[in-house]
Amino acid sequence: MPAVIRTGYWPDQILLHWVIAARVLFQRVRGGSMTQAIEAAEEEEALST
Repeated sequence: MPAVIRTGYWPDQILLHWVIAARVLFQRVRGGSMTQAIEAAEEEEALST
């Protein structure tokens, strides 16, 4: 019996894609900067909102 070849994406992959897309959109709408977040983390400071 031949192996089943799956075409398309797994539901987990689709979910992960949309979770990441939502987080990126949230970050853009909120106006946050990843540079500020990284610098604050390096200096162990709280982010200003």
